[in-house]
Amino acid sequence: MQRILVIDDDDELRSDVIDILKFKGFITQGAINGKIGLQAVKDFHPDLILCDVDMPDLNGYEVLEALNQDPDFQDITFIFLTGASSMENLRKGMNLGADDYLTKPLQIDDLLKAIATRLKKNETQIHRKVKKLTPEGKTSERIRLTPRQNRIVKLVNQGMSLTEIANSLEVSLDAAEILEDIVIRLNHRLELNTQLDQPQIQEPNQENHHVIHEEKLTPRQLEILRLVANGMTTKEIAETLFISVKTVETHRGQLMERLHIHDLAGLIRYALRIGLINLED
Repeated sequence: MQRILVIDDDDELRSDVIDILKFKGFITQGAINGKIGLQAVKDFHPDLILCDVDMPDLNGYEVLEALNQDPDFQDITFIFLTGASSMENLRKGMNLGADDYLTKPLQIDDLLKAIATRLKKNETQIHRKVKKLTPEGKTSERIRLTPRQNRIVKLVNQGMSLTEIANSLEVSLDAAEILEDIVIRLNHRLELNTQLDQPQIQEPNQENHHVIHEEKLTPRQLEILRLVANGMTTKEIAETLFISVKTVETHRGQLMERLHIHDLAGLIRYALRIGLINLED
């Protein structure tokens, strides 16, 4: 489930918006002013922020300016809530990087449509970051992920099952599978760029490759390793090999244990090293 932070000093409006969002299945949290809201961002890690403009202590513009100065939070989707609908106010908010601007009194349909539109755009953020990593380039590109995206990457790279990922992130199994797929492909692209940045080292011959992996892994494990390293999801591997998802997860766990590897990036590096995949895959 996506997380939404509502920052507004109007207790009744804030409470009403939170109730509506909870009813729609969102995980929500409220903050009574900008100062408390900034702390909530660090603790709650929202996917989207609804923020009033006119507030004591710290107004909405100052909240957005503060977020823009922090690399960890500057990519969070941000929607202003305001009673003023002048072009000057609208321009000021957009110049600061706001994603949308809703005027009070809020219309429920407009609010939900704006949230859905912006969250859909946010869901493609990791895909866009992955596309920036072009294997054809000679140097890798440093990417920046939000705290929540970093958490997703860590969970997947720890080898957790889809059920564990879904429970930890409070999302559906389908969403967890999509996230796993994104992270696996991201790991693969990062590995390709790392290899391209490094000086060319003469690879061991194919005979040595055969000795390295043949004595450690079964044919089935080698096959699964190759598919994992090529960016396939657990479900795709299961369908390709006509086995259950649970069996694939078991084989992947055995691979990590036998090779003393603790994450998917390590499996990709190992597959590259033994010649199971190459940089052109």
